[in-house]
Amino acid sequence: MVLSAKKVQYDVKRSLVTIDFEDDLLHGNIDGGHTYKIICEHKQDKLEQIVQFEVMTGVEDIIEALDRARNTSVQVDEKSLAELANKFDPIKDCIKSLPFLNRIAFKQNQIEVDDNKKLKMIDAREIVAILSIFNIHLFDEQTHPIKAYSSKAVLLKQYLEDDTPESYRRFSDIAVDIFELYETIETEFPNAYNNAGGRYGRKKYSGYKGEGEVVAKSKFWQKPLNYKVPDGIMYPLLAAFRALVIYNAKTDRYEWYNGKRPKDLWDDVKESLSQSIMNFSNSIGDNPNTIG
Repeated sequence: MVLSAKKVQYDVKRSLVTIDFEDDLLHGNIDGGHTYKIICEHKQDKLEQIVQFEVMTGVEDIIEALDRARNTSVQVDEKSLAELANKFDPIKDCIKSLPFLNRIAFKQNQIEVDDNKKLKMIDAREIVAILSIFNIHLFDEQTHPIKAYSSKAVLLKQYLEDDTPESYRRFSDIAVDIFELYETIETEFPNAYNNAGGRYGRKKYSGYKGEGEVVAKSKFWQKPLNYKVPDGIMYPLLAAFRALVIYNAKTDRYEWYNGKRPKDLWDDVKESLSQSIMNFSNSIGDNPNTIG
């Protein structure tokens, strides 16, 4: 079992280990959930069994990547089985017009090549997570889509349950707008914050190297970027726009409130919204992962 913890103490005299879990979102079981379940089911049986524990501290900034690395085999297999069962078809139909569809990895070890170069693939779990942010049957003003950032594997499992994939056809009229909004935020957020009086380039995670220096490419359209915007900042900004989603019971489809596309609203609020999230970031130690 692999655990993330705030700190670990060992009492030599009593041979006692104390593990401190301070934050429910960042600390706890990273890998070994099935093992833990079996232990709980048999803890009264007095069995002579040994389980190796690995406790990691100071990994809060990379918790999502660590979770992905430790759980890749199980999650990717599940994803591959879902692809074989055509369970991603509703999502594919919603985003079939988008240019990055061929770069989405819906199955294990999926690789696409263009002009003899391997394309940078996008994990299908991320597509599910981003759409799930706007699933107002799943999240509302009281229940926030934190799992979209902190545990994409959980949302994938939730998506694959029963008839859930078919319900994602509700996104057919707004899915393209959602991913265009993601692209717009990723490419415009740093300058929006700078225009509001901030200095985004001073943040280590921005990767900024100077005016005109390309440090990354946008996630979906692969546009050159002078700044990086971590998912921990992107997801909350994106999630703010789920307030615009309404459900049309007659068509069983999601729509934008008053027909106003979120990309247009972003133009009106990007400076104030950027300033708001960065002020929050500064107040909690400027850690994108904690923001997410």
